[in-house]
Amino acid sequence: MKTAEQAKLTTAQRTYRKHRRRHIEVVMASHRKGAPGYEKHLKAQKLYYERHRDERVEYARDFYRKNAKRLSRNTAAFKGHVRRTVRAYLGNKCVCCGVMEQEFLSVDHVRNNGAKHRREKGREAWMWEVWKAIKEKRIVTDYQLMCFNCNFSKHFGKGVCVHKRRAAKEAK
Repeated sequence: MKTAEQAKLTTAQRTYRKHRRRHIEVVMASHRKGAPGYEKHLKAQKLYYERHRDERVEYARDFYRKNAKRLSRNTAAFKGHVRRTVRAYLGNKCVCCGVMEQEFLSVDHVRNNGAKHRREKGREAWMWEVWKAIKEKRIVTDYQLMCFNCNFSKHFGKGVCVHKRRAAKEAK
């Protein structure tokens, strides 16, 4: 069933739209990594950017100035979504004591290599790595969710939380 807009189109307009859609599909397919023509597209893109660098930088600055509030709001909303997704994936509670208050939870590096990881990849790299792994349906074992007290206690307790040290002492 045709919509009112489609019924008004001439045959030439319908043909143009059909070919235009097909052209866009072909072009977009060649822009995907590993696709035939991708390297050629990449070279053309780099060459264009080199020739028009100043224009592109100025355009980006203007765009950011005009849309700063919206971009900031969207970025904050997306980061919140990523954090909620990661916390849900990691169990939404402290693995040590079971605290579930979101304000108290933090992500812990299981291998105690958090400082090294932040130096190498940046402060929020863990979040993006875990989120990307979740999207790709891979299993993440390098991180766990702990409340701040357990995480801090683990840091000063040479890799063992106070709850586990206390339980080990009582077991003896």
